[in-house]
Amino acid sequence: MQTELDALERLSSLDPEVQARLGYACTRLREGLEAVEDAQRSLRSLQEVRPSALRDSRPSRKA
Repeated sequence: MQTELDALERLSSLDPEVQARLGYACTRLREGLEAVEDAQRSLRSLQEVRPSALRDSRPSRKA
C-alpha cells in the first residue's frame, strides 16, 4: 500500500477538481495504511499473551 501511496503523491493535475480528488485519495490511503499498521501492532501484542492465560479466562465446558 505504501507503493500506491507514493505513486499517488507523485501525481499532479492542472485541474483543481482532479487535484482535490488526488489529495483526498492520498489522505484516505494514508489513513488506511496507518489503521493496518495499528492493527498489526495490536495483533503482535495479543500474540505475546500466553495461550494458557487466554484459556484460563474462559469458562470451562463440561461434557
